[in-house]
Amino acid sequence: MKARYSVVAIIAILALATYGCGITEQAEAQRQMEQSQTVYSQCLQQDRPDTTGCEGYKQIYESDMKAYQEESKKTSFFALVVQGCPPLYAIVRAYNSWKHQTSN
Repeated sequence: MKARYSVVAIIAILALATYGCGITEQAEAQRQMEQSQTVYSQCLQQDRPDTTGCEGYKQIYESDMKAYQEESKKTSFFALVVQGCPPLYAIVRAYNSWKHQTSN
């Protein structure tokens, strides 16, 4: 029963510690992607027989979409460890140190 509370406590601490890590970059990438999508959609909605004038907007939107998808991948739990999210890194180091001390 005590181990169950320890696991819950560790999960809660990790959740609090990683709050905000990588989130601002993802939010900015999403905002950029949505903005370029809106501009591209508005261009397409104009009654033109030829939509080649929207090609530049399409390329910008596709580029922003790719950047958003890549940024979204970075905010996974394991990617935060790889990225070196400082609060998470400190917790992992402290946990590993504690684990090493208790196993001896």
